[in-house]
Amino acid sequence: MTMTELLKTIDPEEYRFSNMEKFFSAAKELSSEAMDLDNSGSDSLLILNGKIHSSPAIKGLSIAENDGLIEIKLEKNVLLEHALKIRLVSSESNTSEPKVKVKTGSNSKLCLIEEVSGKALSQISFELDAGARVEHLQMNSGALFVHSDSLATLAKDANYRNFIFNLEGGFTRRNTETRLLESGAHAESYCLYLVNGSEHSDIFTKIEHLSPDTTSEQLAKGILGDTSKGIFTGKIHIHPDAQRVYSSQLNKNLLLSKKAQAHSQPQLEIFADDVKCSHGSTTGQLSDDEIFYFESRGIPHEKARTLLSWAFAMEIVKKIKNRDALEYVSQRVETLLEKKFKLQGVQ
Repeated sequence: MTMTELLKTIDPEEYRFSNMEKFFSAAKELSSEAMDLDNSGSDSLLILNGKIHSSPAIKGLSIAENDGLIEIKLEKNVLLEHALKIRLVSSESNTSEPKVKVKTGSNSKLCLIEEVSGKALSQISFELDAGARVEHLQMNSGALFVHSDSLATLAKDANYRNFIFNLEGGFTRRNTETRLLESGAHAESYCLYLVNGSEHSDIFTKIEHLSPDTTSEQLAKGILGDTSKGIFTGKIHIHPDAQRVYSSQLNKNLLLSKKAQAHSQPQLEIFADDVKCSHGSTTGQLSDDEIFYFESRGIPHEKARTLLSWAFAMEIVKKIKNRDALEYVSQRVETLLEKKFKLQGVQ
């Protein structure tokens, strides 16, 4: 889907805080940084300008490209302990438009890291068979402009954990939708956006409870500095037949600048009567009382500021279960907290 086609399909109300055409026009004239295309690792799938450039050989996992659609299939009962990394790269002034479909067999396990460099209009979908477990991490790596759509459908007792890490880049809009189709299905959504300067992060998530005895959890956090903007819209929709549902949603924003803007819109749409749901939102600056507590115990002001910000962000990072992914993201977040917000190291 081209940018022109995309603009014709979007709901202006859902994009009222994000002028995509403006950001895309600005990014269109910029070239992506040179990428080391031969150093993606043995467990990496490299998609260059929407086409497979290189792919790994992993037992039980098949990767194919058919008519512009990249299909990834994991056989049933296959448990992949190492994370599979997908790198979406656009070269020079190109805009990558990849379409990826992931199907996981029953009782399988997969951790997939989806990382974007350059400019991308991406689409990815997941189909989880009964008992399948998937961790899906979406990240930016020096991205200039990113618009992504993600859809996951869950069968009985499937478990889908989606992570969005908008860590660096000019403009990022991520749409995620998760559909809990059968009983026992469980979804978790975790978001962390670190924005500074004029960076713009916009996240729209939707979790659909279509069956009884399904559960979901959602936690989104943002650290914002300078004149950056962070938008979070989280919608949980519980259908009339979805009884005995548990769902929670929370968004927290930490402002490190008086000029930064945070827009938070947690939403619950409940059409069943036997449910337990909660949602909430908080936005504020670092607590003077908490900083004073550190200072009264001999910890300097800037160090206290660092520790509080680090703890705020790492609550999301520590949710990652896959060891490869946890180590990779932890290092990235610690580095960027220091680089972007001039925070000292936590050690």
